[in-house]
Amino acid sequence: MTDLDSLVKTKIFTGSSYCSTGMNPLKIGDPEVDKPNADKEEETVLIHQEFLLDEDKTVHEFLEEEGLDVVDFVRFECGASEEQKQAQDLKAAQAGA
Repeated sequence: MTDLDSLVKTKIFTGSSYCSTGMNPLKIGDPEVDKPNADKEEETVLIHQEFLLDEDKTVHEFLEEEGLDVVDFVRFECGASEEQKQAQDLKAAQAGA
């Protein structure tokens, strides 16, 4: 394994371990296009949501500091029914369109 491979794997692990949020993001978002919601509790764009481990930062700020990019994400909800998951998937697909 090269040093670059090691660095990439470390960054991917770091991102998957720390970039979590308790909210319901519908899409990753683009900081150049997507503007933050005035009500933080209603934010549906992942990069504008509060970073769970440091609520003084957004997910975007954390990603910038760590030199990470989100290429995809999956949100899990404890106790969610299959119908709730399908409704969430439909809502996410509509938001991404």
